[in-house]
Amino acid sequence: METRAIYTERKTFVKYDDNHYLLYLNEEVLENHVSEGHGGEPEPEPRVAYAYTGTCEDGGTLIEAADATYERFVSGLVRTRYSADRVEAITLNKLGSDNERKAEFEAEFACLERYRNDCKARVRALLGMSESVSNTL
Repeated sequence: METRAIYTERKTFVKYDDNHYLLYLNEEVLENHVSEGHGGEPEPEPRVAYAYTGTCEDGGTLIEAADATYERFVSGLVRTRYSADRVEAITLNKLGSDNERKAEFEAEFACLERYRNDCKARVRALLGMSESVSNTL
């Protein structure tokens, strides 16, 4: 389940522990956002806010990554959907010689590739990298 959270300051990522980072993805800029008032307080002034959607309660997405690099973030994000064993199985199935299931294996590989490319784009946006950077992972 994904959760959406709104902040008054832009977020990117934070180190969670020695082996994990929280990534704040799917950023939406909310112009003229008015925070909810708290019992009897005057309504706050409209301001720019940022919404993030992720798997954690705070709108972040927890990934496995030892350090904050493009490569580690892409790999960690891919691993939220595909384990290393699953990636290996999909790749080997595509390279295999089972012609009866070739179309199935190619479709499965294409889904993995689409997701991986989406992860690359999301991490490039998160890190403020141009679209042409690091398309080799």
